[in-house]
Amino acid sequence: FLQLQDLNSTKPQLHHIYDLIRTRNIRVITIMSIIL
Repeated sequence: FLQLQDLNSTKPQLHHIYDLIRTRNIRVITIMSIIL
């Protein structure tokens, strides 16, 4: 039960990090497409 709770608490953080990376990637791609 404790492990399950721990997993649930770390999942949102992971998702948030992934979201940050995704938005940053979109920004980089946009800048590159403007330059190219």
